[in-house]
Amino acid sequence: MTRITIHPILPWRSPLYFWLCCITAACFALGASAEGPEARPVSIFIPGTQGSRMYHPPSGKMVWGRLVDLFFRTDRKDDLNLPVAAHPMLATDTLRPCGLLHGIKVIPKIYTYDLYGGLMKSLVDAGIVGGDIRNPKPGETLYAFDYDWRKDNVLHASDLLTLLDGIRTAHGKPDLLFNVVCHSNGGHIARYLVKYGREDVVDEIVKGSTARPNYSGAAYIHRVILIANAYGGALNSLPAFVRGISRASFGRRYDADLIASMPGLYCELPFYKPRPFVTEDGTRLDLDIYDVKTWRENEWGIFNPRRPSGRVVRALRDRFSLRQCFTKSSEEKTDSFRMQQALFFESCLNRAVAFHTALRQTGQPPGHLEYFAFHSRTTPTVSDIPVRRYGKTWQPIFRVVQNRRFKVPNAERYKKPGDEYMTTDSQDSLPDDERAILKETIYLDGVHRLLLRLPKLRRKLVELITEAQ
Repeated sequence: MTRITIHPILPWRSPLYFWLCCITAACFALGASAEGPEARPVSIFIPGTQGSRMYHPPSGKMVWGRLVDLFFRTDRKDDLNLPVAAHPMLATDTLRPCGLLHGIKVIPKIYTYDLYGGLMKSLVDAGIVGGDIRNPKPGETLYAFDYDWRKDNVLHASDLLTLLDGIRTAHGKPDLLFNVVCHSNGGHIARYLVKYGREDVVDEIVKGSTARPNYSGAAYIHRVILIANAYGGALNSLPAFVRGISRASFGRRYDADLIASMPGLYCELPFYKPRPFVTEDGTRLDLDIYDVKTWRENEWGIFNPRRPSGRVVRALRDRFSLRQCFTKSSEEKTDSFRMQQALFFESCLNRAVAFHTALRQTGQPPGHLEYFAFHSRTTPTVSDIPVRRYGKTWQPIFRVVQNRRFKVPNAERYKKPGDEYMTTDSQDSLPDDERAILKETIYLDGVHRLLLRLPKLRRKLVELITEAQ
């Protein structure tokens, strides 16, 4: 009798069987890698003031984001000034944001001063997939929200919600919840978005109405991570409005007119302490930062009549050219413009008060919403501004803030613990409804502008934004 042996179609010793197993395993591996990032939560990073690059579309010139922008004015037509408008929400020009400011190239290909680039790289190295927030694609789990930081924060909250709708559509998940990582002023945008969504309640508060948070924006958000957010503002923002500011040693000075033209910067003024001025003998003065009368009577900022006297010096420093000295420069303004500028300044102050008032209103946050915060309390930070009498005006002594060589005697009495930009008083001014959902506050050892570089913060941040919802 003939024995018939039945062999399997693909015996395990067959080379064909071996390669089929390899291909199957590779397909499973590729599938897992493709599904992995998608299964992770999607995170949005919101930078602080001046954290987005700005360019001029008609000319293609970069206006903010290069080393040269810290020292020279590129072109008066392309400059950062916003035009005076009838309402702060209407102040706009042709400049547009063009991406996150990763750093400033000091020596190309050799040294770059890191701003947000190091943080974003550490997140990508941890396996988080970055993408373009204005062109989202499935599988991406990290987007940076670049915005025109000169403009009103209410506009940014509305714009961000529109972009979040686009990400939901691209991912095919209409109910997708996001983690929002906010640095400095980005926290103001995120908190307003969560509490009010697209609604502009600031104007209603200015007119005398009240607002109660409905947490409409929380339908988009699972976790808000606040990094060095000055809940109540910061005194260190005041010198820029009074005398202007320079962002680099021997660099270009951004004068008070330019700073006053940017509604988005007013929210950084110290709402938690609107009367921070004391005489050198310790007497507190009734000078309200948010009262335009204070600025006009003491000739601060845009109300300083001596500003045009330095026109030649500014022109030489900004352009290394005498051309600006013989033309009608931006410092030579008519009385009509000065009146419009004063009204615009007053409107911006009023909106800043109303904006902080809106954030301090309490409501009922949804159960899924969580807050986390990173702060530092290890650095002496200005909590009061000493002033001196000159003629009929009080003039702030900003050397306390700027830490120059010639310091004010007993300067430490004007300081409290903080992060060099904001004090613990501002850090503790989170309203009760948001404090109730604040799961953890992580205290670090560092100054405001350098917290993002700390390895401890980066490790904890990766843990928070990759944790399953």
